[in-house]
Amino acid sequence: MYGSGYGELCAAPTTAMTANTAVDITLPEDAIMKIDVGSKLVIKATKATAESSATNVLTVNTINGTTVNVTPESTATASSGYVLCLAGSTNGTSPLLPVGLDGWLPVTKKRSGAGWNSYIGTSFFGVDRSVCADRLAGAFYDATGASSAATQKKSYAVMQLIKKLRRQGSQCDLIVMNDSDFMDFSNEIETTNTYFTQTSTKESKKASIGFSDVSASFSTNYIENIIDDPYCVAGRFYILSSEAVAFWAYTNTDKVSDGIEGNNAGKVDPINGEEDKSTDPMQLLADDLFSVTGGNDTFEGPATLVTLNLFGSFVVTNPSVCGVGEFYGSTDFAAA
Repeated sequence: MYGSGYGELCAAPTTAMTANTAVDITLPEDAIMKIDVGSKLVIKATKATAESSATNVLTVNTINGTTVNVTPESTATASSGYVLCLAGSTNGTSPLLPVGLDGWLPVTKKRSGAGWNSYIGTSFFGVDRSVCADRLAGAFYDATGASSAATQKKSYAVMQLIKKLRRQGSQCDLIVMNDSDFMDFSNEIETTNTYFTQTSTKESKKASIGFSDVSASFSTNYIENIIDDPYCVAGRFYILSSEAVAFWAYTNTDKVSDGIEGNNAGKVDPINGEEDKSTDPMQLLADDLFSVTGGNDTFEGPATLVTLNLFGSFVVTNPSVCGVGEFYGSTDFAAA
């Protein structure tokens, strides 16, 4: 959802590597959310570098907080500016994953300089977005480049992007940001509130901290839905018109759901998931979703291979009514 199709996770760690020797690396929390034990990761000079030219391939052994133990395949250490990606996300230099918001609403090189001009001048689904980037690639606000950047509040940055989108006729109704940024955003609001306690009674005092719902508005643009998503890159936020963002697919995506409504917490019980397909006869694209074929025999006996077929991509049908912003101090780790 938040990538550009290349499986980019974060800036590659520059920890020294030795072939076939386990080593600990530190990754940001939003990158940890996207990997698991057994995941294969690749270190590349840029996100678009072919995996055949990858600097190193890492296998995840354990995850403990933000410390990840990996086993590298070669003795090669990443240079500063290199990118860590999910293995298998490219075919040569072409992305294989769905193109997410970082493709439709890019922040490459903070949208300035020769690197940005080269990127935005490259055809994107047949469109030259350099003609008017704010409309064809969404509005952009960078708090780091603003005046008094170091003391600028996150709530102010959100208001600035809403103002830009309002000028472009947006009726934006959705804000998405990392849950750590959401906590900072909420704390900023909380410091502007005054709480009164009734002192004329003997009743016990009660209090609640934090916010269950936060909204933002600029003039008549009122955004009630602010989603905190740990998968969103920390330091980056999106203001969207929900009617302009969709997932288009050839296959049946209606059955692919975690069962969690809205922004509620929770997760699926894997034991009580979809119906068991292992006893079904061989079939291709059943329900426009599953393929069931014979698997390779294992030491536990015969096996059936059930494949989930998902052919689709995220789309922003009208980028001019959507925007992306970066809070102070955020970095564009996968610019190239």
